[in-house]
Amino acid sequence: MNGNRKMLKNKALKHALVLLALGVALLAAPAWSQEDAAAVNEVHIMKMPCKQLMGGNDVEREIGLAFYQGYLAAKRGAQTIDLPTASAWSDRVREYCLMNPSTSVMEAFKTTEE
Repeated sequence: MNGNRKMLKNKALKHALVLLALGVALLAAPAWSQEDAAAVNEVHIMKMPCKQLMGGNDVEREIGLAFYQGYLAAKRGAQTIDLPTASAWSDRVREYCLMNPSTSVMEAFKTTEE
């Protein structure tokens, strides 16, 4: 009988440890997911490679290209944008990025600027 009690205690202890580990994992999951989301949702604009921009869907690429153009226009102090010129510049950046995927998007914009 003493052996049965010991076996039951060991089983109960194992179950308690499993539940404790599961509880810790569940409590830590939101913190992990927040860190992962920050890593995915934040982009360093000077370092982002062309491959990352070109790997997005059409909307993400267009938003990225527009952001960079706006950023560079603001640095120049521009308050207007010539749309046909901006569109042509975006086309050149796309082509450059496809040919140079490891180059940063910022370098692609600087290289293709007329």
